[in-house]
Amino acid sequence: MLSQNMNYRYELNYVIAADLILEEARALGQKIENIIQEEGGSLIETRNPIHKDLSKPIKTSLQPKKQAVSLVSLLFSTDSEKIKNIERKIKEEKNILRYLFLKQISKRVKIRQARIPRPHTEQKEVIKQDKSKLEEIEEKLEQILDNV
Repeated sequence: MLSQNMNYRYELNYVIAADLILEEARALGQKIENIIQEEGGSLIETRNPIHKDLSKPIKTSLQPKKQAVSLVSLLFSTDSEKIKNIERKIKEEKNILRYLFLKQISKRVKIRQARIPRPHTEQKEVIKQDKSKLEEIEEKLEQILDNV
């Protein structure tokens, strides 16, 4: 039997140097989107970069330490077999300091109805006895009130 490749939703978060020129950052973002689309993926959402000042600088092999960075995040769906190719191509990018792929798994939530316990037959008899006692008390009250 052939195994079916499933499309999953992924979130890609990557960190780039904050001192990158805006045009270079946009070109890099477009290149990442093209890599995903070339591998058969479809973009769902691209979020604007968030600029952060880190408490500890990121050390890279090709660039000096970076303390100010931009965090870019995007959502896409693709075949689970293609994610390794996408990761390999992103790893080759020298302007990406760090990256992280997150696989999003949807969890189905079952809603259970609360089970209401049914009264036992003994409880039903007690309830009937209580009702008859109440009726007797009401009759006596009515008699007393009529006499007054």
